[in-house]
Amino acid sequence: MDNKMVYAEIVSDTVMRKMLVLKSALKNGNKCRVYDGQFTYFVALVDESFLEKINNGERFGKGDVLVVDLRQIQTFEGDVLKSESRIIKVCKRYESFQAFLFNCVEGEL
Repeated sequence: MDNKMVYAEIVSDTVMRKMLVLKSALKNGNKCRVYDGQFTYFVALVDESFLEKINNGERFGKGDVLVVDLRQIQTFEGDVLKSESRIIKVCKRYESFQAFLFNCVEGEL
């Protein structure tokens, strides 16, 4: 067998998902750690419109719930199967409960 790296995308689909943001590290490759109710994993955030809102000061972080179009990709790199997830579009964002409470108290002052 040849030692060349073989890269092949074998499965790719886009689904709508709800996910809880556990950690966001948008300065480091736009990656988020999320929980979808069953699994915890990292996703790449590639929705340019949403990223622009965040860069313009919109709050985004731990505890937010997102409804997203999620692209899941499985590939072979050599003989290793890899999975990757990308948020293609953020359809809806619900602020974390803590941020909601803070905004309510702040608005009453």
